[in-house]
Amino acid sequence: MNLYAILAVLGLFLSAMWFAYDYGRDSERLAQAEAIEAYRLKEASLIEDLEKAKAKREVVTNERIKIVKETADECINRPIPEPILGSLRDDRPR
Repeated sequence: MNLYAILAVLGLFLSAMWFAYDYGRDSERLAQAEAIEAYRLKEASLIEDLEKAKAKREVVTNERIKIVKETADECINRPIPEPILGSLRDDRPR
């Protein structure tokens, strides 16, 4: 009977350790989930503030066009290669 008592105490000890580990793991996961939720709420608040600030901004575009009347060398009369010309055509404002 002494062997059964030792095994019972050992079983109770191991089960108590297992339940303590399980409780600690669950409580830590809950704390991490709460921290993540708080971070997400703060992030959502900051994004909302950013969107409000973006809506208040006023975009001002200034275009300056300079007409060249004469050049020092004949660079303006040279033909422009097609890839560069196509790139310049795509960059014009619409």
